[in-house]
Amino acid sequence: MATPKFKVGAFQEVSRGADKCGLPVLRQYLRLIVIFLTVLLGFMARPAFPAGDAEKGEEVYVQRCTLCHGEEGDGMGPAAERLNPPPRDFTMAQYKIRTTAFEEIAPVDSDLVRMIHDGMPSTAMPGWGDVLTEQDINDLVAFLKTLAGLEEEETGQVIDYGVQVPISPESIETGRKLFHEDDRCSECHGRNLKMIPATGPGRAT
Repeated sequence: MATPKFKVGAFQEVSRGADKCGLPVLRQYLRLIVIFLTVLLGFMARPAFPAGDAEKGEEVYVQRCTLCHGEEGDGMGPAAERLNPPPRDFTMAQYKIRTTAFEEIAPVDSDLVRMIHDGMPSTAMPGWGDVLTEQDINDLVAFLKTLAGLEEEETGQVIDYGVQVPISPESIETGRKLFHEDDRCSECHGRNLKMIPATGPGRAT
């Protein structure tokens, strides 16, 4: 958040006026300083991202999340067997949509906040932004990290994805190669994008 600006020239004008008008102008000058410092300290004291409380987050989790994700966070809740794709196993510290590199252990909190707030497209995971408060979501994020032992881990660097690649025959061909290379995508999504895995059990991701 930008720091409020205060023109030094205003101080200079008032200061010069103090010689002519005496004490009343000096009091006004001091009052302006107090107001400026009060506003500045208010901005400095405001946290950029409200901290989450894992204990309170556990309460939210028990009430809202265990039906699908299970009491232990392993994705084995009572409703799990009826859901496709299955609920996320939080104990594995693997998150689908994130802005950090795949090899990074801990995602940034904002990735988890966004997922809880907006939900996961094409899954049974709804968005909770109209049900949970901002603090509830931050508390829940703090608790989810404990399920995978990430509460003490430093978050990874956010990736700069750059600009969107224009659609062209060349970019489509490049994407096709990346999709099939080392079964990076086709292992789960199928070689023809029909979610028929190239290898392993038929589990969509």
